[in-house]
Amino acid sequence: DADLALSLDDLTARVDASSAPTLASFNKHAPEFPPLYQTAFFKQMHATFNRVAITHFRALTMLRLSTAALAVRHWMIDHNGAPPATLDDLVPAYLPAVPIDPLGGSSTKNIPLHYHPAREPVISSAGVGASSALTVHLAP
Repeated sequence: DADLALSLDDLTARVDASSAPTLASFNKHAPEFPPLYQTAFFKQMHATFNRVAITHFRALTMLRLSTAALAVRHWMIDHNGAPPATLDDLVPAYLPAVPIDPLGGSSTKNIPLHYHPAREPVISSAGVGASSALTVHLAP
């Protein structure tokens, strides 16, 4: 079936693009437009592919936020409750590198997670759209 072949080609290209470090980079490498499917089934199925990518990169972001939060907390324990001035202070003792924000940046430039040192530090991601930013608050 022609729709099946189109779908497999499109899905293969999306799987290849899924190794991108950020959602923006994924979107640059994934097929921009769906194939011209002939059946409603494939048209509807294609709409879910972008949602899967967003879900993947949101989960990756939550993992990186959690990792950074644990590293900040570990730093604070080792430094009498004082937070690090930047996430760079955590490298290499607490993190191998400053985590990249999978939902931030562009297809050509990666940006790190946002960090706001304070008595209660905040680590955040740009999110997908203004209302979907992901944030971790570290209470003392």
